[in-house]
Amino acid sequence: MASAWTPCRRLAARGREGSSLSIIGARKAGRAGPTGIPGSRSDLARSLYLAGALARTVRTLRAAGIPSLTFKGPALGALLHGDPALRPCDDIDLLVRPADFPRAVRAAASLGFEPGVPLARNGDAPRGLTQVPLVRADGVVLDLHARLAPDYDTFSLDREDLFGEADRVDIGGEAVPVLCADHHFLYLAFHGGKSLWARRSRVEDMALFLERGPPIRRERVLALAARTGSLRMLAVAVLLGESLRGGRPGGAREAAAWTRPDAEALRLAIHFGQALLRGVPAATTAAAGVDLQLRLRERARDRAAFLLALCFTPTPGERAADGRGILRPLAGGLRTARAALLHAPRLAGVGA
Repeated sequence: MASAWTPCRRLAARGREGSSLSIIGARKAGRAGPTGIPGSRSDLARSLYLAGALARTVRTLRAAGIPSLTFKGPALGALLHGDPALRPCDDIDLLVRPADFPRAVRAAASLGFEPGVPLARNGDAPRGLTQVPLVRADGVVLDLHARLAPDYDTFSLDREDLFGEADRVDIGGEAVPVLCADHHFLYLAFHGGKSLWARRSRVEDMALFLERGPPIRRERVLALAARTGSLRMLAVAVLLGESLRGGRPGGAREAAAWTRPDAEALRLAIHFGQALLRGVPAATTAAAGVDLQLRLRERARDRAAFLLALCFTPTPGERAADGRGILRPLAGGLRTARAALLHAPRLAGVGA
């Protein structure tokens, strides 16, 4: 185990300049942020501004009788650093129940947010989307979610009592509901895998959650991962997170002991770790990206469902050109046939 994991240990060395897990100011220097604040190039100022926007939005939704949950963004700043401003973020995320989505859009409009994509006639998210970006004139983007995962993905925590088990975190003097630690941790593992661990910051989130985040119930997280088909995603995320914990003695062995990674999870963790170390994408083509997504799923039925749903999910260009969806079955069928031929070994579990 130790020898197999050695290549990713070098990733930890990159994070030990000044402190073992330095988040602030080390990445995305000079990134443009919300335009409504002076010095918007400052990560700290931008995060503080977004935290205030999140608190006001949650307060507005609550006044309208709409329960909401936040995750990632300022919530992780508060949970992992004790201050929502201490984690750089680009936007804010809120989850509402699907039935509340149209009302939540209208409530957010009272704060100046407008949908970034055309909505369905009833004000719901367009078909095929489970989140909609709501944009404000000052540059703040609110990603409003009806589900935690896109329609084309089989990962789902929707059967869990997300709202009933929510924790609370203080953001701008507002007690903001946030995903409970078990749900949040597993979601972060899924989110990192969904993005093929393209950002080092997502590994840093996992490392900090392991080091100083709210305690998780490991056996329950494992049970949730088994039910949602994300055991391999969880193992990869924990192994990557351990790689950034300053080379902690026994860290990789401990991660393997409770996440129980299979051989493919170990190969994937090393692949993503090496890509981050070299500063290159984990996948250089769309086909290679889909292949990695299939490898991240341990169950054959999830690989097949993911590929099928992905093929029938229209691209933004197709959605704009074919608003009524007349040609979607044809386009989806053609994509499915091509993808099945291209990824047949992965669908059958060969090499996984």
